[in-house]
Amino acid sequence: MSESELSELLDRYERWLSGLPLSERTRRKYARRVSRFGEWLASEGDRGQEALADPSAHDYAVRDFMRHLKLELRWAPAAVNLALAAVDHFFGFVGLGVADVARERLPQAAPRALDDDQLLAFVPAAGRAGRRDRAIGLLLAYMGLRLSELAALDLDDARVSGRKATVVVRSGKGDVYREVPLNAPARRALDDWLKERPAPAARAGGEPLFVSRVGRRGRSARSPARRLGSAPR
Repeated sequence: MSESELSELLDRYERWLSGLPLSERTRRKYARRVSRFGEWLASEGDRGQEALADPSAHDYAVRDFMRHLKLELRWAPAAVNLALAAVDHFFGFVGLGVADVARERLPQAAPRALDDDQLLAFVPAAGRAGRRDRAIGLLLAYMGLRLSELAALDLDDARVSGRKATVVVRSGKGDVYREVPLNAPARRALDDWLKERPAPAARAGGEPLFVSRVGRRGRSARSPARRLGSAPR
């Protein structure tokens, strides 16, 4: 395939792309990334042009293009993966199919705690929620429980007697047992929820402290926190 034929192929791809039910933003991103891939193919001469004519060559070409993005252009893993998705889309148009190229692993970001302003906004929002979500929100905000720890709490892990109130985390980070004392707002919210909570049902594996509207244990506490509108992302 000559450079002029490659240019015509890229033009036809963009015209085809414009007719797809995609947002204008998505079409622009695909077109830019595929155009960059076309420029790279042209710079590779015969080897690059073979990638569009020989099905056995296009996997190698895409791997080399990925290395070009990573090592020469210094693109971040997420940007590289987006470019590879656009290239796969282009190869689908050409009829060669998706390249057998593994995506970049994305770095795992450490979770971020709420800053002071976010906490000040979150706590009143939790106070306006229903009893279950208010208890969840205040245990997360005040007691430092992780989402997985809160979702794993059983009914008998909430220990309230006289002035003392704690929740028992049986297997926290590092599989460590700990007892977390509740402050006054968190205790009031938990007391209110326990008054409203459906009656315990006999079941194996412990009765969950926080249950859904159909009486099941939640897999995580994300949904209530999101409904409060101030959960960290």
